[in-house]
Amino acid sequence: MEFLLSQKKLEGNFYLDTKWNVASILLYRDQTVLEGFRVRYNINSNMFELMEPENNLVTTMPGIRIQNIVWMDSAYKVPRYFVNGMDFKEDNTPISGFFEVLVEAICRL
Repeated sequence: MEFLLSQKKLEGNFYLDTKWNVASILLYRDQTVLEGFRVRYNINSNMFELMEPENNLVTTMPGIRIQNIVWMDSAYKVPRYFVNGMDFKEDNTPISGFFEVLVEAICRL
């Protein structure tokens, strides 16, 4: 009996949203806020790509530097809120990545 192994390939991409969305970013360090950058988030690497407003240069920032981020969804024109999973623990270990805040309450979902 002969088995053929198929090649693995990526379908889709690693971005939460492939579109560039204008965002406000709160950094852990000194609670600094970055405004006006267009961003997109690579889930696989936990990295944000930031495009500067004036010159369209792109740089990356590790997710571990960002406390939370609010971006304006460029397609639907609604804000989306995200918090860093490092502030939450599972089995006493910080969670990697970001959670989208869907409902604001005492206990965030």
